[in-house]
Amino acid sequence: MSGPAAPRLTPLVLPHLEGVAPDALDPDEVHEAERITAPASGRPLAWSGLRLRHCELHLPEVATLRAEGARLLDCRVVAPVVTTWRAVGATWRGVEVVEGRIGHLDAAEGQWDRVALAGARIGYLSLRDAEVTDVRLADCEVET
Repeated sequence: MSGPAAPRLTPLVLPHLEGVAPDALDPDEVHEAERITAPASGRPLAWSGLRLRHCELHLPEVATLRAEGARLLDCRVVAPVVTTWRAVGATWRGVEVVEGRIGHLDAAEGQWDRVALAGARIGYLSLRDAEVTDVRLADCEVET
């Protein structure tokens, strides 16, 4: 018997990105080719229902990120420092998370397809009732 197949991941190549403030994000629009940098303030962010395509996220110090039902398509998350990330029912397709620290990542009932986490530390990860396809964790630490 053979084990599970290796994840089928393709390298993420982002186009030229325009800088956008996180407060300018509108969940009624698709945000494309944007570099979004949250201020290192520790304040919560409300991104539920947000739709991002070909974006790069910098989340240096976020207390709570509410992103229920959000769609991240071909996006990179660089060195997030997030205490609680609520992504229940969210879709992550072609997403890279590079390094960082996430205290609690709740991605229950969501869809993860072609997701790569590298060098990340996660205190608690919930993928309960999620559809998970082609996911790779490399040099990661998941505590529980």
